[in-house]
Amino acid sequence: ALDVAMRLKALADPVRVKLMALLLAAHDPCTTSSLAGFVQLSESTVSHHLGPLRAAGLVVSERRGMSVHHS
Repeated sequence: ALDVAMRLKALADPVRVKLMALLLAAHDPCTTSSLAGFVQLSESTVSHHLGPLRAAGLVVSERRGMSVHHS
């Protein structure tokens, strides 16, 4: 029950739901920059929203050079 509650809490924001929809629809991992363009927010704001999604185990992030790719 606690795991489900943590995942629901991470999704309790419209921006995070939109980010999840984008990531689930993507064929390849997305960069923070590309996600920021889709949701029309700054990269730092997108990174902030991805944090709880990662903590809940819903998103995996991998640094590749200067970019971070999310899936």
